[in-house]
Amino acid sequence: MRRIVVAAGTVHVRWPAGVQQVLGVYVRTQTDPSASPPHAQPPTAVNYWSNAGPAAALLQDDDGYGATLYGLGAMSEGTEIAVVLKDSQSRERFVDVHPTEYIDTQVAPGHDYYYRLVAVRMVMHATGSVEILSAASDLIRGRATYSASSWR
Repeated sequence: MRRIVVAAGTVHVRWPAGVQQVLGVYVRTQTDPSASPPHAQPPTAVNYWSNAGPAAALLQDDDGYGATLYGLGAMSEGTEIAVVLKDSQSRERFVDVHPTEYIDTQVAPGHDYYYRLVAVRMVMHATGSVEILSAASDLIRGRATYSASSWR
């Protein structure tokens, strides 16, 4: 799990259903992840996105799943943040971690590849740890759109 952090006044956020609109950017520790709707954050949580005014800008990723948010210079470098956004289905989402994405470095653009996914749960206890594997997923087809060398 990788938290979303501020770097040089910008934030990069991704969501499986895309990022269409940003409703708020907050310091993660000031937010309530269970707020319903997600934009109903506590009054003590400062919305740095709306405070940025005209400096706030969203540049969508080419793949349609993410965006870079600019204009957050008022936030300290390395601050863990939470983003409230609307996805491509106009659903509000509270996002404070990057999604798990798999980058296959052995692909060629324009080809189909097939994968099975297995989740691994690590259980820690006094004498060590145990890995619990899920059942394998159905076969999933993916099409390479970038070569590994062109992926940022």
